[in-house]
Amino acid sequence: RTWLDADYLLFWLKPAPAGPALLTTGNLTTPTSLGSGILGTPSASILAGDSYLNQGPYSGFRIGGGWMNCAGTLGAEGSFFYLAQRGIDESFASDATGNPLLARPIIDARSGNETVLFVSAPNAFAGSFNVASATEFFGADGNVLLPWKRCVACYPDEIGYYVTGLGGFLYLNLRDDLTLAQSSNVLPLGIGFFDGAPIGPGGNISLSDDIRTLNQFYGGQIGLKAGLTWWRLTLNGTAKVALGSMRETADLSGSTTGFNALTGMTATVPGGLYVLSTNAGQHNRNIIAVAPQGMLALAVEITSQIKLTVGYTFIYVSDVARPGNLIDRTINRTELPSSQTFNPAVPGPQRPGFTWSGTDFWAQGINVGLSLRF
Repeated sequence: RTWLDADYLLFWLKPAPAGPALLTTGNLTTPTSLGSGILGTPSASILAGDSYLNQGPYSGFRIGGGWMNCAGTLGAEGSFFYLAQRGIDESFASDATGNPLLARPIIDARSGNETVLFVSAPNAFAGSFNVASATEFFGADGNVLLPWKRCVACYPDEIGYYVTGLGGFLYLNLRDDLTLAQSSNVLPLGIGFFDGAPIGPGGNISLSDDIRTLNQFYGGQIGLKAGLTWWRLTLNGTAKVALGSMRETADLSGSTTGFNALTGMTATVPGGLYVLSTNAGQHNRNIIAVAPQGMLALAVEITSQIKLTVGYTFIYVSDVARPGNLIDRTINRTELPSSQTFNPAVPGPQRPGFTWSGTDFWAQGINVGLSLRF
């Protein structure tokens, strides 16, 4: 009539998109439109971005429990699962002379042309670029159980079965963080810009963009539980589908720090590269989403009260927001603190902009655990 379950989970999640091309390399050319890491030129190749991040596996746990009345006509159950945060931290760097060339490809909002922001360039800038990303996923549900059919196996060679309907509530929580950071030292043949002022050799310019998304699903669900029992073995299957509201939140922040070697002054202003005044801040929306689940598990009876279980779980969500899909690579340089043309007072395209771009999401994996019956 009463049961408690505890499982270790080893899951794989749909990888987080890294977004568009984030970092390129190539040959330094004059004019830069002929090469220098600009997308579409013969020598340019992509080092970061245009791919996927956080490919797993993820470790976690699931706990649950339930109760059934004496008549076997009504019951209740609930469960909670958690997959620990996992991510990557990847860095690219030049040597002290600026080799190799590292560039961040962007589109000039005023001209519509491909261009770059240098991280490093031979004898002009020595720098590094870092991509840090992390994902966390957890959820819980609670259901009323309505047994439909049940046949108990009375002898070892008989096969028993049960079919139970369920209805209840599902909550899911998916968090993603994406941080892109750049640091460039100005070399003798280079000149940088910060907040409208030039930065000469010996100076440094550092940019950081942080994009975080939170997806919270609240929905009602229905489903079926069914199983076959033979001897000490039970094969259990569960199918559920939930319909509800997906609350999507995106937090975008950016900053640029400049160090002037001539004055010895360091200052920081809002705005990085992909996050400027035109798209910074918190953005929210609620949309309708569907979340089906499927579970299959084999239980082996160790004693009359203890079972060892091993199984497979699949969870699908129709729409979530993820950081890489929210990057706008089109930049108005008058809004960019590290640009020579930085001047927010000059009217121009409001880019980078913010546009929701949802995608589906799945999680699947295996579980091993114990089940106690009372």
